[in-house]
Amino acid sequence: MTHQPDSPPTAEDYAAERSGLRHPNDGLREGFSRPALEPLASRLERAQRVNRCGEQTFQMLADLNANWPCTVSPDVWVRGILVPYLAVTWTGVFLIWPVDQRWTVYQAAMVMPARVQIQAELSAEGWSGQVEAVFHSPREQTGWQRNVLADEQTGEPIDIVLMYGRIDELLRDWRPPCEFGIDPEWIGWLSDASKPRWWKSDEGRSRSLPPPPAAEQL
Repeated sequence: MTHQPDSPPTAEDYAAERSGLRHPNDGLREGFSRPALEPLASRLERAQRVNRCGEQTFQMLADLNANWPCTVSPDVWVRGILVPYLAVTWTGVFLIWPVDQRWTVYQAAMVMPARVQIQAELSAEGWSGQVEAVFHSPREQTGWQRNVLADEQTGEPIDIVLMYGRIDELLRDWRPPCEFGIDPEWIGWLSDASKPRWWKSDEGRSRSLPPPPAAEQL
């Protein structure tokens, strides 16, 4: 903008700036317009608040990972649903979504398929524990509660755990309702097995497979 620094911009200044953004054949028949501001502004403002909550959740989980036997993985996709954080401790498996105090039954219903899928994958291997779907609001007093309800549209059950405040403390002290834990050694195996393996990537398919494990490792 070319107006004087000590004076507020005028309508002519703004018009000159807009015209400077245009280029020939830009496809705009009538120039610029001004759609409704508030709906999108409110959506973006809430997204920023949730992102800040996500940063707080991440820091707490990083503290847990540094001081407690567990594994924490960000951005895990399950059946097309993004799970921001997947945490595994010897007391359970937790799918964690940061929220900013508010949540809806519709949101809880949307994340249930991810919990069901991970539960099925682990139960198929003989695990009798329960995978927990967690909404975490980091800016409230530390505590938790379980909400069991049903989706009004489908009738499918919803089992969502609400955690507030220090999620690292809550996960460290968690008592699974099923009373089935996870061997800490298994968590170490999971951490190693989840590391990138070139022979499972497209790049490595044309190369020779790794040697089989030694007999004593079977």
